[in-house]
Amino acid sequence: MILIDILEEHIEEADFLWQQRKNALSDRAYNLDDLAELEERLLAHLDGLVSGGNEAWKLLEPMLSSGEEGEVFTAAFVALASNDPSKIDLVFKTFSDAEGNVLNGICYAFKHTMNPDVENILRALLNSDNERNLAPIIDSLSFRRVPIDAAKLQTLLNNKDTQIAAAALRAVGRLRIKQLLEQAERLLDHEV
Repeated sequence: MILIDILEEHIEEADFLWQQRKNALSDRAYNLDDLAELEERLLAHLDGLVSGGNEAWKLLEPMLSSGEEGEVFTAAFVALASNDPSKIDLVFKTFSDAEGNVLNGICYAFKHTMNPDVENILRALLNSDNERNLAPIIDSLSFRRVPIDAAKLQTLLNNKDTQIAAAALRAVGRLRIKQLLEQAERLLDHEV
């Protein structure tokens, strides 16, 4: 029997630790050992929620589309870790119209999930004609070090949408695409 109180505590702690982790990344007082400890504690709560199965999902599902960033991350991460096609589809459907906290939380889950299928889905979205949330797709793929076609990135570097161009620029650096470095440097030197 799964106790709802324990699942709720896992959710609260995961949200809290997510915020702590996010703050730690920009706080010089934290070192790698401190960050590793936060990561370990966060993953323990996420594992508890994954183990909670459908009972945990009943609590998390509403948070996926309307929670705080850490709650959205937690819900999306657990859904992706479940390997349940209906939950994964819901994450991607929510992502397609997401903004603000919801978009950020789902993107962080894309970046950190252990589910390799996410890469194939994101790659398919990258190659679709829909530019909605294209910047977060590029950012998530490059964060995961998934190769992106250099010709595609070159086109994206010149996109009129500055968020898409900036994501492409980050991808060039993360993926170390040498043939685009000169163009990337020119864009960085260009004053807006």
